[in-house]
Amino acid sequence: MKALSLLMILCPGLLLVACGDDEDAPDRRGIYAIQSWTQNATACDSDGEEQPDAITETPWLIIDRVSVDLFGFTSVQTGAATCKDDQDCLQQTDGENLFALFTTIMFPSGSRGGVYTEESFSGGIQDGQCSGTYRKHRLSFPEDKVALLERLDYDVSFPSVTEEDYESCEPEAAAAAAKDAPCSAKRLIKAALDHAVPSR
Repeated sequence: MKALSLLMILCPGLLLVACGDDEDAPDRRGIYAIQSWTQNATACDSDGEEQPDAITETPWLIIDRVSVDLFGFTSVQTGAATCKDDQDCLQQTDGENLFALFTTIMFPSGSRGGVYTEESFSGGIQDGQCSGTYRKHRLSFPEDKVALLERLDYDVSFPSVTEEDYESCEPEAAAAAAKDAPCSAKRLIKAALDHAVPSR
């Protein structure tokens, strides 16, 4: 169970999205220059305000395959992370750097029509009720660009499978509960391909 718990932290969407290589999908690995970064901290009805300071701090977005080996189980996924420079980008998607992967968005291998999705739930359980934050990421590639969308739903609540075990707060139930809850926040990053991922 400990291996599964850690795997859910590093790859939170693993239990929601079926894995499977999309052989028709082009190779999207690369270092992308961020052109737009907007954030709406209160709702999702609009993109919100531009975040120039965020772009100044981390002007790049890396898309790369990440191989994570945990307790003999190897998972190859698509990682996306903002970064300061090439060296920082490589560190963010280094499968052996587990600490860095906590800030990297991990998408299960394979896409649907060139679009990757990842969903996760974090929170707690009390009196048989799960409550916390539902998070969904969507990675798409319009032309030679990339769009990374993050949606947050706070205060999502749904019944747990058991009364005490947090792992019984199933992500599928969180996703269903989030559909009936108002979207709490939204972040959208748009970037254009600049150069290939440097060799490690």
